[in-house]
Amino acid sequence: VRQLSDVERVRGISLAQQESVSLAQIIKAQQQRHERDLALLKLKAEQEALECQRQLEETRNKAAQVHAESLQQVVKSQREVAEVLQEATCKIATHQADTARLNSDVARQICEMAELTRTHISDAITASGAPLTTLYDHQR
Repeated sequence: VRQLSDVERVRGISLAQQESVSLAQIIKAQQQRHERDLALLKLKAEQEALECQRQLEETRNKAAQVHAESLQQVVKSQREVAEVLQEATCKIATHQADTARLNSDVARQICEMAELTRTHISDAITASGAPLTTLYDHQR
């Protein structure tokens, strides 16, 4: 009986050891699966981080390009405004010079006409022989 009891006890221990080994193998397999899943998740996270970094860099480059283009457009607009202002200034200066020349011509012509009128009046007075006061009274 005692031997049977010992055999039974050894058999129970043996089954318990086998069960422990099986459970250890199951736990080890699960741990390996978890480690593999964790490694895959880590790799995926790194890839996503690299993709985000690439997109961020691409966005920065586009923003820099847009900024440069807008600066070029501002410079172009400023040049165009400067050209228009310069053209308008030249036209105004030319117009003022033309006006001054015309005013000078008119003033010269007025002087010439006044001199011509004085000459005609003087010639008329001299030719008529009448005193200047008589002619002046006659004109009134």
